Amino acid sequence: MSQFHLRKQLRQFCAHEITPVDQIIGHNSTSEVLQAANSNLQSARSAGIMNTLGFIRDAALYSHPLKNSFRRELAKSEIWHRLRELLYHKHSVVRSNTIYTIGKLTFRPKAKLLVEAFPHYLKTDPVNLAGLMSELRWLTGRWNWTLINQIAAAPHFLQRWSLCSASYDQTHSPSDRARFEALFQKLSNDSTSVLAAEAVFRCESLMVKSRHSDHLGRV
Repeated sequence: MSQFHLRKQLRQFCAHEITPVDQIIGHNSTSEVLQAANSNLQSARSAGIMNTLGFIRDAALYSHPLKNSFRRELAKSEIWHRLRELLYHKHSVVRSNTIYTIGKLTFRPKAKLLVEAFPHYLKTDPVNLAGLMSELRWLTGRWNWTLINQIAAAPHFLQRWSLCSASYDQTHSPSDRARFEALFQKLSNDSTSVLAAEAVFRCESLMVKSRHSDHLGRV
């Protein structure tokens, strides 16, 4: 298959259930597929970029005969340079998909891409901050409290509001839970009333989950 048709196929990719990824990889070398994907991520429109990201995720995660070889080639490919660039794409939906892809692929050393991008997101894209922090936690196995505290001290209420995302309720250690409760209690006194109200809700929600967890532990 020519690179032109391969790039088109990736731009139109919907899901593994519709087009099994090994049907694409099986008719092309892995290097050819990654070359086409890299080209799409560099020059396609937003929809084509997101479909290509979907293909990369499915090819790297679904169980198929070529999965291991694909992941080996992906690990050392130029795709990671494109993902770094896409973290700063002009369209929010592309940035969001890129964050999700970096986390979902679970190449844990690539967490550094999200750490590098954090200052940019804190300054210009608070909407996607929660997703970035959640995927960073997934890749590193812990919450980055240095970055969380920077968000809590940020000057704009939308930056601080990003801490009220439901993703921050996904805590498991007692120490993290206590720190988030303290954080939400502090935000409950925020000068922006709607943020303060949301922080109260998040704090109470976290305490309810804590009591429920403790109850289950005693049963």
